[in-house]
Amino acid sequence: MWLNVLKLIRWPNLLIVFLTQWIVWSRVISTSLHTLDLTSRLSFLHLFLLSLSTVFVAAAGYIINDIYDVHIDLINKPSKVIVGRLISIQLSYLYYYLVLGLGASIVLYLGIVFNKLLFVLLYPAVAGILHLYAMKLKKTVLVGNIIISMFVGLVPFIPLLADLDQVRAYSEPRILQLLSLYGSLAFLSNLAREIVKDMQDIKGDKAYDAKTFPILFGISRSKKLLYLILFSIIFLLVHWSFFYDSYSQSTAKIAFGTIPLLTICFSLLITLPKLKSPTDFGKWSLGIKVFMLCGLLFLYLQTI
Repeated sequence: MWLNVLKLIRWPNLLIVFLTQWIVWSRVISTSLHTLDLTSRLSFLHLFLLSLSTVFVAAAGYIINDIYDVHIDLINKPSKVIVGRLISIQLSYLYYYLVLGLGASIVLYLGIVFNKLLFVLLYPAVAGILHLYAMKLKKTVLVGNIIISMFVGLVPFIPLLADLDQVRAYSEPRILQLLSLYGSLAFLSNLAREIVKDMQDIKGDKAYDAKTFPILFGISRSKKLLYLILFSIIFLLVHWSFFYDSYSQSTAKIAFGTIPLLTICFSLLITLPKLKSPTDFGKWSLGIKVFMLCGLLFLYLQTI
């Protein structure tokens, strides 16, 4: 049962969220503040709770998405359907409200501790948008894809909420520049994954009158959009590592951080024209996930 629940909430994706925020806090924010004889307002416990609240709202988004998509998924990937087959819809709703409530409780506690109650409102706003995405927005042209990708791109900025005043007032601008770069890479890579998943799910989406980009504009134009995204990622990586931030780059950062990401991007570019079947799209999507995992190492190395 619990293995099915872990699959339902996409635990590998949630682990990436936690690791991203841990690296941002421990290697970017705390280290930079320490060099200025300042201390992060976040303790490890508070960071854990903050990340846990992010994980909970993301998990809730995955659950409600699967609930609304159960009929589409029965067409696109019948063997991988969990809601209604391995976990009942009623129990899935129970898990949805449970994780949502736990996350809201944590956010309320942190808002009181840090006297930032205004930020508490972000949680229901995000949860509401994720629910709206599952119910309606994911069936629209790019709107849902962009919204979800924006949330992914904002994940590394969340640990900044407690220390934003200190970072802006005392720290080097490279912190915000590095997080902006990483957030942009996360946004673009997730957007590519969202589009290729729509290409993979085109059969079921058509059956339920979805208006995704691949349905309205075709596979060929969808691939052109993916080319544009991949070239944008390559430009950002090359510009940062070899031009804009070249004075901070070392052989290790280039060899183990930038080069692997560029290699994956070029591999995705080379294989993109050959994609035809849902299986092909699924494998290509997996390549994007590998890119995201390597992105964690890239971020970690940039802070050394």
